[in-house]
Amino acid sequence: MIVKMKKAKIVILKDDYEKVIKSLQKYGVIMIINKEDGESTTSAHLNGALHDKVEETIKFAGKYQKKKGLFGDYQTIDYKDFTNVSQKTIDEVSEIENYQNNLSELKQQIKEIIDEIESLMIWNELDMIPNQIKNTKNAIFHIGTMPTRYVEKFKQDDEIASFESIVLPSYKNISGVIVVCYIDDEKQLKDALSRYEFNDYKLPVLDVTIKTYIETLKKQIESKEKECEDIAEKLKTLSGNIEEFKVLSDQILTQDAIDNVKYEKTIETIVIEGWVRIDTLEEVEKAVQEQTEYYDIEFTDPTDDEVVPTYTKNKKFVSQFETITDMFSKPNSKELDPNPVMSVWYWFLFGMMMGDAGYGIMMIVFCLILKKLMKPKGNTLKLMNIIMYSGVPTIFWGIMFGSYFGFNPQTDFGLNVWYWFNPMEDPIKMLLVSVAIGALHLITGLVVKMIENIKDGNIIDMLAKNVSWILILLGIGAYFLNSMVGIVMVGIGVLLIILFAGHTKKSILGKALGGILGLYDVTSYMGDLLSYSRIMALAMSSAAVAVVMNTLAQMVGGSVVGMIFAAIIFLVGHVFNLVLGLLSAYVHDSRLQYIEFYGKFYEGGGVDFKPLSIETKYIKEIKEE
Repeated sequence: MIVKMKKAKIVILKDDYEKVIKSLQKYGVIMIINKEDGESTTSAHLNGALHDKVEETIKFAGKYQKKKGLFGDYQTIDYKDFTNVSQKTIDEVSEIENYQNNLSELKQQIKEIIDEIESLMIWNELDMIPNQIKNTKNAIFHIGTMPTRYVEKFKQDDEIASFESIVLPSYKNISGVIVVCYIDDEKQLKDALSRYEFNDYKLPVLDVTIKTYIETLKKQIESKEKECEDIAEKLKTLSGNIEEFKVLSDQILTQDAIDNVKYEKTIETIVIEGWVRIDTLEEVEKAVQEQTEYYDIEFTDPTDDEVVPTYTKNKKFVSQFETITDMFSKPNSKELDPNPVMSVWYWFLFGMMMGDAGYGIMMIVFCLILKKLMKPKGNTLKLMNIIMYSGVPTIFWGIMFGSYFGFNPQTDFGLNVWYWFNPMEDPIKMLLVSVAIGALHLITGLVVKMIENIKDGNIIDMLAKNVSWILILLGIGAYFLNSMVGIVMVGIGVLLIILFAGHTKKSILGKALGGILGLYDVTSYMGDLLSYSRIMALAMSSAAVAVVMNTLAQMVGGSVVGMIFAAIIFLVGHVFNLVLGLLSAYVHDSRLQYIEFYGKFYEGGGVDFKPLSIETKYIKEIKEE
């Protein structure tokens, strides 16, 4: 059901604001109405910039953390500990950030040294000390490189032979070359060198050989890599505190929720406004009362023009299916909650679309195991529960269809196990059953709309748009049992449409035409009924794939090795078919609810009730002492 709301106005002293707002957040019972021109408080240290640093730290430190289990860790914490922000943890975040910067800088330095070594390797075999290779008054040194493919030709060049030259061993198809000539012959030498793609190279200023210098650079790399290892060890140690970093992240998110509260204030007081569920009015007062005795709270009913948030409160079974409705549209606060009715139909149709008792058992068992291992919460938990609950009607329809992992015990194994009919053998019957159930689904939606019309006093609309089509749909079904009863019911339904469908028109002619045009909706209802043929299609496609997998498994059996392959095909094939079937049933069952069922009565467009509460991303549970 949809819980009614009250608007709360809380007046407190300025000095009590921080205590009171945290208490309200702890109880999670009021959805703040933020004033556009209101004021807010900002935490001096738990801010967005720190949160970004913490998130980066969690990501970075996670690389050095010991591997967790398949489904990670599920931290719980006492509320008192959660409210105490550790300065030590904040300092460790800064420490990791500094280590990260140092590590990045060291890696960059190592890269630069490696690049320098790479550029000098051409000269590794040069015996001369670079600082000793200097031009003189009469001679000039030309130092450079050339492609190795020119070396032999270079050495045999008579013109080059007239100069003193050194050609070093090739490194990656490049050779270092040093040629010395008299100043007067420089132009001649340059012309000769240009024929060999000679590129000038400036040797570093060194008092040792290149080889010795490269060895020195390698030692520098070793030293810096050792520094990196030391930092990595320190990060491994600090990563042991990653759970504290996660707590800090959630503490910042929680503080940010408070910082986003906008309120009105006077010289001495602060005024907080918000929406409160009528079943939690006492908790709101208790949250304030625990922190101060100087306060005033006023609860008022919302006005007709106010947008009131929606909160649905249902039994556990129904509440799991609320996420299906919310994905379409949140119910608005003035209509009936569709979830109690929709949940039963979604559950029932889901099982019919799956239609295999073996798959139903797997759905229940797998979901129980995953819930135990993953400990999900929120919509993930609800989705798992939907699949788990839907395992029951899946087993029911599997028994009705005589399908157990694609096998029919009676026809495949000769066992005397009862079943209603096999959709694969009798598709027409399956189509008729699907359409009949679809008609009941549509009638349920029309009944809900009838209730809303009675509540709003729209009796004529109820007769023209709801009662009439209920009689027509039921009459079509009754015709196959008793033709006269069916014809009478359809006739009464058609008469109601003709008499009342045009009641909003002013003229008699308009009323008559409106009534006749109201019969045109028959095309819409026919289309809706045909949409339920997807139930047949999904049930038969899942059954067909199951039979194929069983056939393939039987084909490879016969030997020990064959039995192993048969088991693999059977297991993988049915798991694949189950997953595919779940996805298809989830999508198409949702579509039937959204288009065919909700199309008959549902308005939606509501605003979700989101109270000020403790925000957590990593912490699974905050416990009271």
